[in-house]
Amino acid sequence: MISLTIIAILVVAAVVLIKMNHFKHRITIVALLIFALFLYSTVTVVNKANEFDLKTTEGFLDAGKIYTGWLGNGFGNLKTITGNVINMDWSSTNGTFFSKEMDAEKR
Repeated sequence: MISLTIIAILVVAAVVLIKMNHFKHRITIVALLIFALFLYSTVTVVNKANEFDLKTTEGFLDAGKIYTGWLGNGFGNLKTITGNVINMDWSSTNGTFFSKEMDAEKR
């Protein structure tokens, strides 16, 4: 419930600021809003899996290490997926996309 409230407050604040500022500032505000929502949602996901103790300095540092490791692993996975997509043969046309039954239904 609290997380939805925080997200709603961020969205409302961004909309109000967008209405008040010039176009150049709008892009910056939207980028900051997206970054804040990304940071909040990823920290929430990692916190649910590990239950950080942010009341102590040691717990805060451990949480930072776990979060940066999680982000690094995520970007490593993204790099692997991108590499696999690039190496795929996208020019192969030796099959039909639609079956003959679908072609018959269209007629």
